[in-house]
Amino acid sequence: MRNSEQTRIRINEAALRLFVEQGIAQTTTCDIADAARIAEGTIYRHYKSKDELAASLYGDGLREIAAELSTAADPSLAFREQLPAAIGIFCRLFDEQPLLFRYILLQQHNLAPRLPKGTTHPIGMLTDAITRAIEKREIGKCDAPVLAAMILGLVVEVAVSKLRGEHKRPLGRLADTISGAALRIVEYAAAK
Repeated sequence: MRNSEQTRIRINEAALRLFVEQGIAQTTTCDIADAARIAEGTIYRHYKSKDELAASLYGDGLREIAAELSTAADPSLAFREQLPAAIGIFCRLFDEQPLLFRYILLQQHNLAPRLPKGTTHPIGMLTDAITRAIEKREIGKCDAPVLAAMILGLVVEVAVSKLRGEHKRPLGRLADTISGAALRIVEYAAAK
C-alpha cells in the first residue's frame, strides 16, 4: 500500500473516532492530525475541508454497507429469503464496525442530504426489493417506501438501543428475532 493511501486511512480512522466521541463541530483538524500522527496540513492533501472529510466518511460508510447488502438482493432469491439475509448482514456489520454504524446513525440527518444524487442507500435498496416482490406477487400490494422505512426502523432502533446501553446482546444474535418481526410487518402491511 502506498504511503498516501496509508495516510488517508489513518486520517479516516482518527476522524471517525473523534467525530463519534466529540462530534464533528467540536473536532478540529488539529485534533484529527494529532490522533493520526500527521501534520495538520497533510489532511488538506486528501480533503478540501473537515466538512468534506465528514461527508466522505458518511458516503463511504453507506457505500460499504450497500455493497455488503447487495449480496442479499440476489434476484433469484425470494423476498422472504432476501429480507432475513439483509437483516443478518446489517446485524453482522453493526457488530463488526460499531464505530462506523454509530457515526452513520448519529449523522444521518446532517449528512444524508449532502450525498450525491444516485448514492445507493440501504432504504432505497430495501424499497427496490419490496417493489420487485410486489411485482413478482411474492407479497401483496403495499406502499413500498413506507414498508421499507418500517422494516429499517425496526432494525435501526434495536441497534440504537444497544448504542445507548439498553441491552448488551450482539445484534448478530438478534438477527433471527428481528427478521421474524420484519416478516410479520411485511405480512401485515401487505394484507391491508
